Amino acid sequence: MLSRLTLVMFSVLVVVEVLGAAQAKGGTPISTCGQTVTTSAVLTQDLACTGDGIVVGAEGVTIDLKGFVIRGDRGSGDWGIDNSAGHDKLTVKNGVLRNFERGVYAGSGADKTSISNVIASGNSGYGIYVVGDSASVKSVTASGNSTGVYLEGDQASVKRTTAAGNTSYGIYLYGPSASIQSSIAVGNGRGIYVYGDSASVKGSTASGNTLYPSVSVGIHVDGNAASIKSSTASGNAAEGIYVWGDEASIQSSTAIGNYDHGIQIHGDAAKVKGNQTDGNGFAAGGSDFSALGIVVTDFTTAPEGVNSAHGNDDPVECNPASLC
Repeated sequence: MLSRLTLVMFSVLVVVEVLGAAQAKGGTPISTCGQTVTTSAVLTQDLACTGDGIVVGAEGVTIDLKGFVIRGDRGSGDWGIDNSAGHDKLTVKNGVLRNFERGVYAGSGADKTSISNVIASGNSGYGIYVVGDSASVKSVTASGNSTGVYLEGDQASVKRTTAAGNTSYGIYLYGPSASIQSSIAVGNGRGIYVYGDSASVKGSTASGNTLYPSVSVGIHVDGNAASIKSSTASGNAAEGIYVWGDEASIQSSTAIGNYDHGIQIHGDAAKVKGNQTDGNGFAAGGSDFSALGIVVTDFTTAPEGVNSAHGNDDPVECNPASLC
């Protein structure tokens, strides 16, 4: 027969093994502000912080916020998720980061950062800020920040993300082969901005971005071989869609009621096909006969395509006229 001491020791071992297995499955519990994690971790409660929320201390860490809120006090230099050391392969998911200077900060070449199902709101600087290649932002809401989403590096990807009411940029990507899909930028200072070759914007909407008259473009791409497809730009304080670069392709998109041109391209060999551009160029309700539905300049190989343009401020509608 087992002694009482043996039974007690056996019970303790069982409890330790069960807890160890649970921790291994769910990750290291996070219960205090400023905690440094070096393995995958889970938030266990809401946190109200006066410094950083969670500090990343190793590569390959997954932080599951489990639907909880980490709230800061908008202190300078405070990050909700602090990966300023630039560890690669960080994943942040499933929760709310608000009232920091930056909701998520991954800098110094933090490659393969993934952020999904996160709300980043009310941060004094950036909702999401990542410098590193192959960053992925998916199903994120970034609202009431200075800039909603900022990604710098090759092959940045934004999907099913909403940037709303940010005082500067809604979504800002810097680097080649950037991709924005099924995303929304509404009521920001500026809408969707991409700097780099081979950018792709598909199935996305930029509307009512009006803080800066004459410079608040809905969708702005600066780079060669840009592709904008099945997207909508309306009610922005400058152009609806603006591209600076050669071999741009803008197809099956809509630009309506923007303060300046509906679609403007500076570059050679553009393809502009199947777009609808109506009622652009009437800033503050006035008319100066200067804004077109579509205008392409700075080319040697003429743009091609047929589009619809009606009721724009300049009755010519398109330049070259063959585009409509």
